[in-house]
Amino acid sequence: MNATIKAAARKLTATIAILALAASLTPQMDAGAAKNGPIDSIRAWQAISADVSLSGAEALKESMRLMKGNNKNMLYIYASFIGYSMLGLLSFNVGFLWLVPYMTQTVTCFYLDTIG
Repeated sequence: MNATIKAAARKLTATIAILALAASLTPQMDAGAAKNGPIDSIRAWQAISADVSLSGAEALKESMRLMKGNNKNMLYIYASFIGYSMLGLLSFNVGFLWLVPYMTQTVTCFYLDTIG
């Protein structure tokens, strides 16, 4: 193997190790969170910003309550940005200057529709 491939393999290994460590340090709220995965609690930061008196655990529970029945819609929203993300990568990340605000606004509108 040449040096470039070895360096890329080391970086990939380090990235996987960091992600595994982060996943192991993230506490699961209850059996429902472990069963349904992270998409249930993906909007926890918006639940916290709506009511700053919530603790972290309460915000995750509120987020899971709001996401119940909306997981497929949220997954569809994120899947719809895959093509745009690839274009952003092809433009050497310059495209993300427009994509990130667009994604944030779309997810925020989804959140506002979810809470009624």
